[in-house]
Amino acid sequence: MATMSFPAPTDNRHGFTALACPACDGSIGTLVGSSSLRCLRCERIYPFDRSDWFYSFRAAAPAQDRSLLSDQEPIVNPAMTSFSVGIVAAGLRRAIKACDPNTVLDIGCGSGWYSFSLRDCYTTYIGLEPSDIPQDRRLCEAPPRNVLLVHNDPVKPLPVADASIEMALFLASYDHIPNRRGMLEEVWRVLRPGGFILITMTNYGFWAKRLLNVLSGQQLAKAEHDHFCVHDPRTLEEEVLEFTGAKLVRCDADDIYLPNSRLRLLYRSQFLLGIFNRGLRFLVHDVLACSNSGSTMTLVFQKPR
Repeated sequence: MATMSFPAPTDNRHGFTALACPACDGSIGTLVGSSSLRCLRCERIYPFDRSDWFYSFRAAAPAQDRSLLSDQEPIVNPAMTSFSVGIVAAGLRRAIKACDPNTVLDIGCGSGWYSFSLRDCYTTYIGLEPSDIPQDRRLCEAPPRNVLLVHNDPVKPLPVADASIEMALFLASYDHIPNRRGMLEEVWRVLRPGGFILITMTNYGFWAKRLLNVLSGQQLAKAEHDHFCVHDPRTLEEEVLEFTGAKLVRCDADDIYLPNSRLRLLYRSQFLLGIFNRGLRFLVHDVLACSNSGSTMTLVFQKPR
């Protein structure tokens, strides 16, 4: 730190003007000659960790009873996960490009993997993740210069300036947030008029879960060991509209109809998975006329201009 005497020159050319200092709410810039970030108001330094490519905006690791990355169980069926991720990513690209945002804020971004798969859908990507990134889930290469990954403190306001982003993303993170009302209120603060909130999460209206609940007479498959809520498109819309003044502008919940299981041998062929998925979608969606019955859903809401 002896080489970083104040006032140190700061460069703010890289499109991260949306970031705000969690200590004083001042603007953030890049410290010239260093990988660190610096607050332009209070001159606090935020270091960069090359082991996971994150800047640290928090004083300590978060304390939460579940849903942190370190709490999550290993993937049960990697072949099915790979199949699903490809479909979900394609749907996300369509949804985000339709909104045409410049700056996106990915809340609960994990390792930051989506910054690569969605790289042509934004100008600037800011990823916030309170959890430590497990060693086996860290990015193998540094993200590009228009991507900023930040470890934030989830009990504090988002380190983002008011009305500074065009789109907030919750990519399989919304149901891992204990205080969703407080989070949505914060997102509403940082979202520009006309901006968007996109939520991708498990659909509790999935046809297989609905069938299981009917046969058992109970509400099962809620994954309460890991999640703080379950939703189908209707209940998710109701919750978001209760906490914000947003309007639903897009709902995609008909992409993945194939159930997951621990029987990995049934999922070895990606080609056959595609055929079976299309067949189940035709049966449930087209023949039985049960729409929004896929295993995942993506809803997009817009803030009034």
